[in-house]
Amino acid sequence: MNAIMTPRLSARPRAASWSLLFTAVVTVTGLLPATARAQIFVTSYPAGTGTIGEYNMNGTPANATLVQTGTPYALAVSGSDLLVTDPNAGKVSDYTIGSGGAVTASNTSLISGLIQPYAIAVSGSNLFVPTKDSVYNSLLEYPTSGGTAITFYSSATGAGLGSYAGNGNTPGLAVSGSNLVIIGNSNTGPSGFIREFAISGGALTASNLTLPGFTSEGIAVLGSYLFVTNESANTIGEYSAIDGSTINASFISSGLNGPWALAASGSNLFVTNSGGGGAGAGFVNEYTISGGALSASTLGLISGLTAPEGIAVMTAIPEPSTWPLLAGCAVALLAMLRRRRDQTA
Repeated sequence: MNAIMTPRLSARPRAASWSLLFTAVVTVTGLLPATARAQIFVTSYPAGTGTIGEYNMNGTPANATLVQTGTPYALAVSGSDLLVTDPNAGKVSDYTIGSGGAVTASNTSLISGLIQPYAIAVSGSNLFVPTKDSVYNSLLEYPTSGGTAITFYSSATGAGLGSYAGNGNTPGLAVSGSNLVIIGNSNTGPSGFIREFAISGGALTASNLTLPGFTSEGIAVLGSYLFVTNESANTIGEYSAIDGSTINASFISSGLNGPWALAASGSNLFVTNSGGGGAGAGFVNEYTISGGALSASTLGLISGLTAPEGIAVMTAIPEPSTWPLLAGCAVALLAMLRRRRDQTA
């Protein structure tokens, strides 16, 4: 008696089915947006209200009133957190930027009790912010999570800051590798000066970078180049971030109106123009730097701002997760393939 053979499904259709599933998933993934994007954050005062706006890298607004609070001044980025100083309230606030660029958490008193914190900079997991003891400029170092200050650098006693002293203010900070670059405007010393300090083991050691002679508000580092705004001259100067030597004190001298704060991202330099009126006032300009030379510029990348003073670029804002969509596609495809198999059985 001959045995009855039950036909088996060919392995080829099954392999083809999995190939179809894989192709579909890859195709859908390619159509989805990237998992992270960069955004520009800038302060403004429309109708006298302190505002932080969020803008796409092409200058279009994502949310021109992302945060409305007090007197926001200097901005810095730590991962997905936006740190904001308020010199009138004497504090630093922290806003966590989540999926799609929205604020998902905030701590409006991350650090408090400061006096005129006009600047902020982040180095690794620590942040630096200026304050005053009596009438002298001093500098505090905190964890980016806030809490108790790690180190207090006092220019009244000279501890940690060497000859960085005066009774003016500290309007600008920037990080250059493992060094901290500080702008000081003194009422008793030079009209403006820049010093660089090495950050090592919780101590600051003065280096040989010193740029006196003009009042400045904005400073940024791109590679081995240091850029400094000169508001009164309407220029941005370029200097060596290694030894402070002047490369071109009028590196950018057109299209500016009260250049104030600077931010660097990749090979691009962004500047806010806080002039009170006239061409270019209320603009954020973008300049592309290549090998220390200006290769492109976009004047008025962002426009219509009122007294923009702080700016920062966040390079990794998460997009809404694509995995739920991918999982849904996979389930739908598997159901379709099972139905096809049942129909051919």
